[in-house]
Amino acid sequence: MKTTMKKSLVRVLTGLCCVLPLTAAQAQWTWSAGVGVSHNNNEFKTAEDPVSDTKGDVSVALRGEQTGPRLDTSLALDVSYGLHSWESTTELAGGVNGSLLYRLSPRFLHFQIDNSFGQYRRDLLLPETQDNRSNFNVFSAGPDIILPLGQRSSLRISGRWSDRHFEDSLAGSSRLTTSSALTYALSVNSTLSLTASNADVSYELLDQLNDYTIQEGALSYWYRAPQTTINLEGGRTRIKYPNRVQLAELPTQPLIRAFISRNLTQRSMLTLSVGSTYSDNGDRFVLDQSVLGVDQSALIGSAGVDVFKSDYAFLSLQGEGARMSAGVSVGWGRTRHEEQVALDSESREVGLSLSRRMSARTSVFLRGNYAQQDLVSSEFKPDDWMASTGVDWRFRETLAVVFTVGHFAGTRGLDNAKYKGDVVGLRFTYAPAR
Repeated sequence: MKTTMKKSLVRVLTGLCCVLPLTAAQAQWTWSAGVGVSHNNNEFKTAEDPVSDTKGDVSVALRGEQTGPRLDTSLALDVSYGLHSWESTTELAGGVNGSLLYRLSPRFLHFQIDNSFGQYRRDLLLPETQDNRSNFNVFSAGPDIILPLGQRSSLRISGRWSDRHFEDSLAGSSRLTTSSALTYALSVNSTLSLTASNADVSYELLDQLNDYTIQEGALSYWYRAPQTTINLEGGRTRIKYPNRVQLAELPTQPLIRAFISRNLTQRSMLTLSVGSTYSDNGDRFVLDQSVLGVDQSALIGSAGVDVFKSDYAFLSLQGEGARMSAGVSVGWGRTRHEEQVALDSESREVGLSLSRRMSARTSVFLRGNYAQQDLVSSEFKPDDWMASTGVDWRFRETLAVVFTVGHFAGTRGLDNAKYKGDVVGLRFTYAPAR
């Protein structure tokens, strides 16, 4: 295992060790573990001379959150460690998203820590495979000072230091963000805020890119009830380059962020997320994890690290019945880079999942996914689709075996070469009884 891979694993385990002891006593956790083997007859998704690969792996998934008078925590984890028969390579894959809020003084002083871990795709021209996938981590920490201005109003002053770390690249960056928010409580469940922020971004090991500053001013509305969550933000944003002589400041752009989650029924949920703002891959990665989940692989399109204009929209509908569950998701995104213009792209993705319980212990499932990414600088439009089906048999209350077969196909490279392949897998899982 490479040293960088070990460091990535240490980051994940360290985060768990910090969060779990503080929350295990009070939080309700759901977790599962598994061991499996799979075979892929075209591991690297090539048009010619496909390489077959057999992989064995162990995995763990964990979900939990807790809210208390002084401590709020949340953790979502879905990671696996696998050994490939092709050249005996090893791989850590999956994602982790955790946060910790500690109220040193419940009314006046808080401290926030957030960490997100996952993978990015190194080359947009190539499909997601083990040799085109690498680890990425976003860490941030800092205080919040709350100054009451009355029964309903307060002033919040915040500071955050964050680090973007790429496993196989020197293009990591650090960010120092200061912000202030004048907040008015409309009701117990809703607030209105006027916010302003300044974020200074620096590249410590990469001289080819210019350090920059993101400034934002916005009006925000927040609402939370048992069945509904609404976060709306609108304003203006701009970019400054302190070390540039020409184009030291870019034109001001609209800032839009919206997130709506609604339980339509007791067993169905609708989620909508749309936005338009200046961003980088760290911001986009954290956003994708919060909307799509940590079990999604290679969330970042590529390792471009400059600032870009990001427009996105995502819609998800999940439902569960007595014997049937289903989910559908649709996503669209567009990026316009300020320096790495060759990475300008537009992407579309559709996902579908169906599950049917055949008996008290057996269910069958069907999953499908289609993704396309258009590079503006070329005529290349890589796409990738996959469909799989399988059987989940719970032969004990806590133990299950899952058999899966799947087929995938798509295009890759500047010549739009077509590839296809098949995968089959067998997995044993353990999940404690609830």
